[in-house]
This record gives sequence, C-alpha cells and structure tokens, in this order.
Amino acid sequence: MPQLSQGAAAIAEAGTEGTRLLVSSLDFEIEELQKEIRERQQRVRELQRQRTEALEVLRFEKERRRNEEDAERWTQTFPWTARVGEVAWEYFGVKEFRGPQEKAINVIMTGIQTQRERLRK
Repeated sequence: MPQLSQGAAAIAEAGTEGTRLLVSSLDFEIEELQKEIRERQQRVRELQRQRTEALEVLRFEKERRRNEEDAERWTQTFPWTARVGEVAWEYFGVKEFRGPQEKAINVIMTGIQTQRERLRK
C-alpha cells in the first residue's frame, strides 16, 4: 500500500463526511481567492487606464509648451522680414499675413526641416 502524506493521512482518518467538509471548505477558500484576484485585476486595469490618461495629459502639456515656444520663436523679426512684407504686397497685394503664414515663411527661410519633411525622407 502506498505511503500517504500527513495531510492525506489526516483526511483519511476524518472519514467520508470529514473529507466532504474539507473539500467544501477548500472550494469556498478557492472561490474567495479567485474573487479577490478578479477584483485586483480590475483595480490594475483601472490604474493602468488612469496612468494612460495622465501620460496623455503630460504629452499634451509638453506639446502645448513647445507650440508656445515655437510661436514666439517664429514671430520675431528676422533679417528678411521687411523684404518678405514688401514682396507679399508687391506681388500679391497682401498687407498682413493670416494665421501661421508668417511663421511658415520664417521656417522656410531659415532652411530648418520641419518634422513632416523629415518623416517623408
């Protein structure tokens, strides 16, 4: 006859009814642990969602600050600013630039590649 572990020997001594009670107790404890695992998994998903949202806010703020810095940088007076205004008036009858037109002209005149141009290469 095979040797029983101490736990198995104790179960065997408890008899059929004792073994049924033990199995029931173990089933209950397993179900409680599984429930706790599901709750913790749900909490992990919620925390991951919050983290994703927080990272998105950080990215948005970083982009906003960069855009503000760029706006200041590209609206300053450059050596060509006066001439660009003269050409705009002379050839196109434009007295003032709209929206980001002046910024775009200044970026082009400096010869700096934009992110979009870099991505095309």
